Amino acid sequence: MEVFKFTPYGDVTIGYQWDSKAMASENYTKQYYRRRIHAKKTYSFTVSGLQLADLVKFYDRHKGLLEPFYFTYDGVTEVCYFAQAINPRCKRENGVIKAYSCEVALEVDRQVTAYPAALETDELPAPYGETDQVFDWHTQLVTAGQRTERRARQTKPVRTITGKWSGLKPERDRLIRLFNAHCRVPLTFRYNGEVLKVVFPDKLEIKDKRELKTIIGYECQMELEVV
Repeated sequence: MEVFKFTPYGDVTIGYQWDSKAMASENYTKQYYRRRIHAKKTYSFTVSGLQLADLVKFYDRHKGLLEPFYFTYDGVTEVCYFAQAINPRCKRENGVIKAYSCEVALEVDRQVTAYPAALETDELPAPYGETDQVFDWHTQLVTAGQRTERRARQTKPVRTITGKWSGLKPERDRLIRLFNAHCRVPLTFRYNGEVLKVVFPDKLEIKDKRELKTIIGYECQMELEVV
């Protein structure tokens, strides 16, 4: 197989998704069914340069989204496919294309990184800045004529916490490791003096902040469910 040799420019977004199935009962308790051994992994980034024809030829040689190739990022080489059609933006002078930029999305065939077993004692890093919380009892409201009947459906509220995380590469690596190890297994989260058990969302997107080819930090946003 060929190697994707076009260098990402600027930030790179890495996505992980479990596609797990959630079954909710009438009282809003949930059971999660894991459908994957490894989370689905994707990359999205911008490539740019002077020779648009090189990118188009590579894309056409792989018949668009059909044929695989190798892609190396952060020291890991994986088999990938194009995840969407390319749509280059061309910069022209006097009717001649002088440079281009193009958003590229890749899908990893199968993750090659091994992750440790999940432990409830694993601890999630603290978010940065503001957080939002929702407490929802899911009280059932039934309107009959001029009256509204109310019925309790659960013994405690569903609580979610949404925040933003950012930091240096070691914390980024730790967050990726935790997400891929845990899927929907609870882990520890210290929040405003509380020690909580939370579960990750089904999907996580990490935006790598880079200088040249070096990852120096990350940022992401998550909604955690308290269990």
